[in-house]
Amino acid sequence: FFEGATNESGIIERIVLPAPRLLESNLDAPNSSEYDISATYSVDNMETNYKVKIYENVYVIQNISVVPEMNQGGL
Repeated sequence: FFEGATNESGIIERIVLPAPRLLESNLDAPNSSEYDISATYSVDNMETNYKVKIYENVYVIQNISVVPEMNQGGL
């Protein structure tokens, strides 16, 4: 549904994804859609996958921590 790059702050804003409509009764669990997020850190081409649930009219913030790998070849 979306492919893009972050801004200088590491943020991609306002990605709109399809979500099921909320239920009429607040006694029921809300419907959700689950999406897989694949994030690639371009410096060493490291890829990480995340799952996030989306609800109608709800903004979701998915923090992605990039932890560099230690060089095994020496100092």
